[in-house]
Amino acid sequence: MSDDLRLKYRDKVLLFLMEYSDMDFCGQVPEDITQKGISDALGMSRTHTSRVLKRLKNDDLLKEELASVEGHERKLKSYMLTSKGVNNANVLFGDIKDIEVKVKIDDEIFNLTIDNILDNHGDNLDLVQIIEAIDENDLPLILGDVQERIEMIDEAPELCELVGREDELTEIERWFHSDIPVAILLGRRGYGASALARKFIEEIGADILWLKIEDRNWEDIEERIEQFLLELDHDTTDLIEGLFHNRVLVVFDDYYNVDDDLVDFLDECIDQCDFGVDCKLLITSRKGIPVYERFYSIQNVKNKTIKEIEISSLDREETQNLLGTNLKKDALYRVMLMTKGSPLILKLLKEGDRDELNKVSTLSKEQISLLMFLKNQSVD
Repeated sequence: MSDDLRLKYRDKVLLFLMEYSDMDFCGQVPEDITQKGISDALGMSRTHTSRVLKRLKNDDLLKEELASVEGHERKLKSYMLTSKGVNNANVLFGDIKDIEVKVKIDDEIFNLTIDNILDNHGDNLDLVQIIEAIDENDLPLILGDVQERIEMIDEAPELCELVGREDELTEIERWFHSDIPVAILLGRRGYGASALARKFIEEIGADILWLKIEDRNWEDIEERIEQFLLELDHDTTDLIEGLFHNRVLVVFDDYYNVDDDLVDFLDECIDQCDFGVDCKLLITSRKGIPVYERFYSIQNVKNKTIKEIEISSLDREETQNLLGTNLKKDALYRVMLMTKGSPLILKLLKEGDRDELNKVSTLSKEQISLLMFLKNQSVD
């Protein structure tokens, strides 16, 4: 039965890459076969993924090359199975393909083999997704009456390409699959907490509610939560109960200068989290939240009710990549010093948008002019 499945990460990597065994490194390859793609697909940290890939390569099960990757300007290390790796993956699949998994099809429960599921429902889910569902005991698999996820994300920012942030995205992903119900993304203004959350929700299959909350009254927020619960067919006057009894992700975006009633609401959410919930709350905020707006304490972090994820400034390489130039050492140092590695300020600098820089930063007109000059000081 399904609880007999026990696979090491190296085995999961082999089975995952088996799906790409008919490819080669000529032309562009999908991001899936890069270290990031493998890490994201299998829910592994980048460090752990690197170690597993290195061992598989040393065992002559993988080959590694710098390849052109879809959606990336620079070539990235990519991985494919050797003939020995393909043989090992085929043996692994032969060992597990007849394992039975509990599935739900049109309100009826069946036990189907992994091979049967892939043959008849492979368009909707792959082998790795089946393995992860078994490992996390997220059964039965829903195969028949699958409903489209409910998204109320019209208040979310537009999806944009992120520079760096792979580590932060991995950390959010690990939180989402953990038992910790609440995560807060902390960064300075302009560090891209909202953009990071927006990127993350693109990659998950949960029902999602996005709430833009800075300088917004509680009545508006309450009404939007009620609308979301009605979309979920959950008619209740208790908003917390309604959210916590559904497998949903709620994003509270830009938690700064908020209504007192919202502080009380989130404080009550934290109290009820101790009883175990299906809902996940992701909150983007800035460092230095006023004490009267804080809804959690350091004890909540210690007892793993809340996960704090700090967003750092961009480093030198990431700054160069965002600006799309190869600045001279002194010019890069001064740009880093003046912008503090803020993605927002660097993006506006790249676009040459003086007016917006003046609005969103404390830089003087003279400093903005200096930055405009410095960004053109490229190495010959």
